[in-house]
Amino acid sequence: MWQVITALSLRPWKLQRPIALHIRRISNISVINWFVASLKIHGTNLKTLKQAHCSMIITGLNRDNLIVAKFVEACSVAGHLRYAYSVFTHQPLPNAYLHNTMIRALSLVDEPNAHSIAVLVYRKFWALCSKPDTFTFPFVLKIAVRLSDVLFGRQIHCQTVVFGFDSSVHVVTGLIQMYCSCGGLGDARKVFDEMRVRDVTVWNALLAGKRYLENQPKRREIVMARRLTAVMLLMTKTLEGFEFGLRLRP
Repeated sequence: MWQVITALSLRPWKLQRPIALHIRRISNISVINWFVASLKIHGTNLKTLKQAHCSMIITGLNRDNLIVAKFVEACSVAGHLRYAYSVFTHQPLPNAYLHNTMIRALSLVDEPNAHSIAVLVYRKFWALCSKPDTFTFPFVLKIAVRLSDVLFGRQIHCQTVVFGFDSSVHVVTGLIQMYCSCGGLGDARKVFDEMRVRDVTVWNALLAGKRYLENQPKRREIVMARRLTAVMLLMTKTLEGFEFGLRLRP
């Protein structure tokens, strides 16, 4: 397979302009589908993926963000997320689709620091891409859920309003899931009430969030109990110190 890809270029390491134009011309949906199908046929072990990546660089297919996104997805599905992230970081001009693919791959795993890296990828997105799309925010909201970071979730919520995605079904569903997972059922209900057109997906998200919070211990009572315990311990230590001081007096 990789010999076929390499054969697309007459001079692998020095692409002439006609060949580069030819590469751009063949980089369409059919080529992408063929590339992904070939990956599945020839296996997705790390050695095969590295060979595929080398062939992409030689032929110039790595200039197409859509093909690179498919390759990153194949790497992450095969369990080689670190290599997928390495390919992503070496991409000179990643677009919104490639960023979305990388963030989604990082949100689906439980590897250490994967979710923190996803936040960094999201920050990088704003430096390189002018505008997000409707699929950007749901993936990032999953990261906020994974991190249980409601402040980060609120920042994303503000950005959805600024860019006009606060009425998108996918975004609103992600916001409701995020607020409910962080214990903010009131905020989730407010997002639900402000949506003009509500479909089954949004209703299910709110009901699932409400059911999730009902099955969890009451967070306010836990916080108050912890605070009361801390106060009691402090008072105990203070009384012990006071009694010890009385004993030392002549």
